[in-house]
Amino acid sequence: MRGFLKSRFVDIAIFFAIFGLLITLLELFTLQHFHKIQIVAPLVAGLSAILMVVGFFVGALRFPIFVILLLLSPSGIFGMFEHWEHASEEKTAYVSGIYHTTNEEKYEGEEEGKPPIFAPLSLTGLILLGALGLFVKEK
Repeated sequence: MRGFLKSRFVDIAIFFAIFGLLITLLELFTLQHFHKIQIVAPLVAGLSAILMVVGFFVGALRFPIFVILLLLSPSGIFGMFEHWEHASEEKTAYVSGIYHTTNEEKYEGEEEGKPPIFAPLSLTGLILLGALGLFVKEK
């Protein structure tokens, strides 16, 4: 088992990156995360997953896809700052382990509560994991 995992570790890492991006995409669709600038996250997650699948099977495109993924990876950092800015604008109250907004105003399609500040960083991590996997993948 150890030998199999060791010989296929890069493929497994790429698979987990693709799977993680697809789950992230599903979550973003579930949360209806497409209002104005929010559309960036589902677009980047979907595009990155597609690029990783193509890079996995088409060796000649791995390096260009690696570069594109590196350029897409800071989108999670951008999202973190967007969430941070949005969370700091709202007045919140901590009740029973859940943050609730005390503002009466809500944005269209938005649920009550603060956006998770560090959640967008998962996008950066998954993209970098897949990009590095493609970079070192042989054959």
